Amino acid sequence: MIGELPRNVREFIVRDLIYIVGGGIVLMSFLYCFDRLPNKDTPVAFYLLGAGVSYVLGCSLQDLFSIARLVTTAKYPKPNRWVCWMYLRFNNENWKDVPEFNSSELRPTFRELMKDDLRRAHYERAISGLILAATMGPCMLVSSLLIFWRWFSSCSGFDLAIAVTSLFLSIALFALSWLRAAQVTRTDADALVDYRATGKNEDDIGGM
Repeated sequence: MIGELPRNVREFIVRDLIYIVGGGIVLMSFLYCFDRLPNKDTPVAFYLLGAGVSYVLGCSLQDLFSIARLVTTAKYPKPNRWVCWMYLRFNNENWKDVPEFNSSELRPTFRELMKDDLRRAHYERAISGLILAATMGPCMLVSSLLIFWRWFSSCSGFDLAIAVTSLFLSIALFALSWLRAAQVTRTDADALVDYRATGKNEDDIGGM
């Protein structure tokens, strides 16, 4: 049924689900540390409250870690060598310098980009991957720290395995967020180059 919804509505649903799942991981890890996981006797109202708290946690952690520049959801015109290497490995092509552009120029190019089904699919996949990595990376890191805290007192091999796995997964997601940001930036830049090639001048772009 989600596939039948308008594209912008689907994007909001997918994004919000990512926030809820990411924040839910943090919330459940916190409750696990204190042996307060919900059970069959937990009232439904607490599950609804937990979903709301999870959304806030997921969204907030993404923003806070973006401010700290550990992940990014912004355009990334000049990636470092590590990101360029990941871009080469993932896309099987070298990173190319991105031409200078501003946000006003992207509006008409975005409309043109959305007319191409293949490019639109790749772009939407990159955006979804960016939101996923930039949200789940911080959430997995916080969850890992919480489980490490529990392990210090429990000395459980299971807790240690979960904590270490979450830590490595969070590091991978941090890297993936920068890769996805580079892909989004590259798609925007390519679309702008194609749009400029049509002969549109800056006045036409600004007036659209």
